[in-house]
Amino acid sequence: MCCAIQFHLPSHLSADEKRTGGIDVPMEHERRLQEEVVESTADQDPEPVPPPVSVVSVPLHSEHGTHHAYLYVGSPPQRRTLIVDTGSRLVAFPCTPCPNCGTGHASPSYYDPSVSTTDVVNACPADCRFDGMSKCANSVNGTQQQQQQQQCRFVQRYTEGSRIEAYEITDVMWLGTADVGESTADPTYVGMAVPFVFGCQTSEEGLFLHQYADGIMGVAMHQTTLIAAMYEAGAIPRHAFSLCLNFDGGVFSLGGTKLGLGNDALPSSGNATSPPSTPHHLEPMQFAPLAKNHGWYAVGVMSLHLGDILITTTETLLSAFNDGKGTIIDSGTTDSYLPRVIARPFRRAWETITGHVHSNKLERYTYARFRRLPNITITVHGLRGTSIRWSATPSNYMEEMAVTRTNSELRSARIIKRVDITKPWEGTKSFTNRIYVDEPNGCVVGGNWMADHDVLFDVQGKRIGIARAECTSQESPYIIV
Repeated sequence: MCCAIQFHLPSHLSADEKRTGGIDVPMEHERRLQEEVVESTADQDPEPVPPPVSVVSVPLHSEHGTHHAYLYVGSPPQRRTLIVDTGSRLVAFPCTPCPNCGTGHASPSYYDPSVSTTDVVNACPADCRFDGMSKCANSVNGTQQQQQQQQCRFVQRYTEGSRIEAYEITDVMWLGTADVGESTADPTYVGMAVPFVFGCQTSEEGLFLHQYADGIMGVAMHQTTLIAAMYEAGAIPRHAFSLCLNFDGGVFSLGGTKLGLGNDALPSSGNATSPPSTPHHLEPMQFAPLAKNHGWYAVGVMSLHLGDILITTTETLLSAFNDGKGTIIDSGTTDSYLPRVIARPFRRAWETITGHVHSNKLERYTYARFRRLPNITITVHGLRGTSIRWSATPSNYMEEMAVTRTNSELRSARIIKRVDITKPWEGTKSFTNRIYVDEPNGCVVGGNWMADHDVLFDVQGKRIGIARAECTSQESPYIIV
């Protein structure tokens, strides 16, 4: 079923973190990252500052609308395939043994700490890193002696119902490509390797049991992320990264953005197949101040338009985007979710423009009907009194479904790709609208809204950068190693 592979992961932060603004950092830790998460205001950046330049970019590949990076961990390195999630902060994936973990993940086996010569199980309580989450408990796996050892164990629940159990472990970790040889020998990638604390899963429930990815890589605004660890270790020059997403994959740039106006190519793997275009910006990047100082990447919204119709006509409707968690940018969420308080005016405007009732059910579209669908545009507060129009296009928020007939029944399968509206089709095609108007609090800008944009998450600069972009990586997403 289609809904079984939908991710809606707006946050993995605890309730206490939401109230207090985050977990306290012990005094003995460096203060750099604490200083980066102070309240941001437009006058802190009085002059235009170009986006920071990334030291390295790695390819992303997409499955079921979720974007994944290749992560290498341990000595010798073991490759993992992880969801890149700006709405959470932890890295976690199953470890051997994991009797309660799924078996259909990207990697044929779980990460095996016993193979690595550089792994260390964090001692409890002295070395527990995930303050407010981890508690001392005996190991649930291993030998009798190992089971008596105290571990930093934690449980993490996700908003769509999934749950994991894990313990803290430290090992060397870096990002690379699908090519194992390249990623473990090229200093471009190995040079980013840092010791890092992650969650070694011993159990998983819900969607995590059957998902393609081995696990999840949280890159929210927090000092426990891999990006923060790379910055602290000097592996990247700035606490920043960018995501340029499309429906095949995209580009994950570390330390800033690798893209600019023009056709700037990424270094490609020797095994890679170059597509006809390479990543580049289609317009100058514009910047918005971060509306939150910790955790979620939130932006301030000035208005919402459906086509040319203004939806946020009252302060009540507009405040729904900025109150509570606000409007967050969440790459771990496949779809996008608008505040439910705007549902009535949104649906009225939709019917006025399209002549049809707004629905998230599977519907048949002629080419002419599809061309009448509107852009959905949020206007974001920019720096120095500017504004940024950020649109979700029908090509990205409408998800094609292939319907096939068997002897006994009709079956539908998701085709998550950008719809090419330059190529008319005969008859009808089946689509599902993946913009939902039911978010109880705030707004979630998910992967389908981020698509075809390079989005810079500049924690050090306290800002978000947005630019329309061609996001095709030079590396083929279909390399088999």
